[in-house]
Amino acid sequence: MSMSDVFIRMSNWPGMEGFGVLGGHSSSSCSIIFIIDDQSQEVFVRRTCLEPRECNVSESFTTPLLRTSYASTCCETDNCTPARPFLPPENNSKNGVLCPSCFSPTKNKCVAKYSLMCTGEEKYCINYERNSPYELYYIHAMGCASKNVCRGNGILNVLKYLGSLDVMLCYNSSTKEQLPAGNFIWCHFCHDYNVDNCLDQAHMCMPEEDVCVFERTRSIFDQRDEVEITKRCGKSNECSRAGSIRSSTKTILMNTTCCDHNVCQMPLPTLPSVNFDENGLTCPSCFVPNSDRCLGRSSLKCGGNEQRCIHYMRTEVHEVSTVTESLHGCTTNEICRAGSGTSYAKGHYYKSVKTNVMCNRAVGWRAPLCTILLSISVTFIVLTLVISL
Repeated sequence: MSMSDVFIRMSNWPGMEGFGVLGGHSSSSCSIIFIIDDQSQEVFVRRTCLEPRECNVSESFTTPLLRTSYASTCCETDNCTPARPFLPPENNSKNGVLCPSCFSPTKNKCVAKYSLMCTGEEKYCINYERNSPYELYYIHAMGCASKNVCRGNGILNVLKYLGSLDVMLCYNSSTKEQLPAGNFIWCHFCHDYNVDNCLDQAHMCMPEEDVCVFERTRSIFDQRDEVEITKRCGKSNECSRAGSIRSSTKTILMNTTCCDHNVCQMPLPTLPSVNFDENGLTCPSCFVPNSDRCLGRSSLKCGGNEQRCIHYMRTEVHEVSTVTESLHGCTTNEICRAGSGTSYAKGHYYKSVKTNVMCNRAVGWRAPLCTILLSISVTFIVLTLVISL
């Protein structure tokens, strides 16, 4: 790629098409500018002109639908070639600053309902608005920024459209803000039965979801053995959820891995073993594939690390159908600690899933026998007393 182009790594998130167009303006320095975002991982380059105060800087700002870093270098002679700029290093460490956060690509201004947890050097809050002759290019966003993003509106001279009016206000974080903290992370979404076919597309998570989850599930039922791969948004209590859910007729093995920043890559989860050596505990057991209620329970001997009894209900909502299953049986502590949850359909992720988990302590095999023997002993003593009287 020639240095006469401008490097811009910009977002392809909804409403951001064309955001990287640069407008020319008179200034005293030739420059090369790199602009990146963490979602698309794309880079474009172009040469332009900047005022001296906009040269040799590296800054970043973050809103729910856009996270951008930029850097510039300059030279001051005709037809000169500036040095390649270096972007600020990625820093996902939360710095304790909370800023009201929202994003709107339409003429309606967004309303901040959550605060964004700022990271790295982004210790200032921003309120950015673009008005242009074309309503398509309107933007209103609030979020976090590093110190010099708003200095002289330098970054706006690079990002603005010709004829647009761009205004960015910066201010220190206020402790008066009482908005709940949102995470606004982007995660890969996909679903398949073969990990090699799981094509990733990124989508923004719900504000309360704080991690990206890679879930691998193996279901064994009625002579069918299937492994399901899912990537999605989730909550941190789901991480390291490795274990089994087992009735007398169906076995579910699962494991999850997590990461906690934009479009991060999780390691492939390893499924637990299917060998269950009896461990002396027992649980009531039944499975119904098309109902939310499971009756006629039998007794199931637990095995391996299965220490708890579970009532597990799962509801999948597809585009044109809903599938529900209910199971009573044995499970592991990790499954119970993760608890219930809901994942939402996005993009090519074809279903939303709701799981309800209720756990209680498994009992030992000998408990019923001890109870019977105690009852027999009490009855024998009572009969002996009656006869003696």
